[in-house]
Amino acid sequence: MRQQYTSAELIAKLVEMAKEVMEDTRRGEKFEPPLDWRELAFYDAVADHGTARSVMGDEVLASIARELVAEVRSKLKPDWIAREPVRARLRSAIKRLLPPQLPAGPGSRGHQLGPEADGALRQ
Repeated sequence: MRQQYTSAELIAKLVEMAKEVMEDTRRGEKFEPPLDWRELAFYDAVADHGTARSVMGDEVLASIARELVAEVRSKLKPDWIAREPVRARLRSAIKRLLPPQLPAGPGSRGHQLGPEADGALRQ
């Protein structure tokens, strides 16, 4: 059954959603230097990997995210999504950056980045 909202309720929900979006966009500002949205997507992907956040700390993970974005940008080609060799080089570069710095957590998926990072790459 659909729930119907009054105009006032709908506006209140939209204002609440706008506040959540603004808070989310400002999360990168807590780092020095601040993380942009691409770096923040990689940070989220790396920080959610097992025990990485508790073992390494936020600043180290932010540094890894910056390195990942720089590496991806240096290897990115305009048609990278369509070409498997380009995607393979990107995966290889990411794997080279992660192993020495990222601890494996229980039930971890290895060094696979989640949809947040993939979305940052596609932009």
